Amino acid sequence: MLILYQRGCTFIDDTGRFSIVLNPDDSIVVQRYTIAHELGHIFLDHFVNQTMSISDMEYQAERFAIDILAPACVLWGLNLHTAKDIFEVCNIFISAAQIRAKRMETLYDRNKFLISPFERQVFKQFSDFITQHKLK
Repeated sequence: MLILYQRGCTFIDDTGRFSIVLNPDDSIVVQRYTIAHELGHIFLDHFVNQTMSISDMEYQAERFAIDILAPACVLWGLNLHTAKDIFEVCNIFISAAQIRAKRMETLYDRNKFLISPFERQVFKQFSDFITQHKLK
């Protein structure tokens, strides 16, 4: 089975091994985002669960990529609020940064960061990055 994406694709062979193919002409930023998107398809079982529409699978894979490349707890630690700041610090597409900034508005309103052990672990792993990139 092959799931196509504008900038790359993922396929699975007969042994169950996944391969991600990228456009070598794309920039590193695009390739990085494409890898995260394609990993979303893999980890979200889009190769097994084919009961949802392609558009739903693409939406989920996009959200997965954004969550990986711009983790909410890290953005909170950096005190980032705008799409421009998220775009610049996380090195993602401005459209993805806009989606993340909108979601962050809700998360900032809730103010329940670092509640889960997993989120605390991610935050800790990014502590040096946060220290180096924090906006004043």
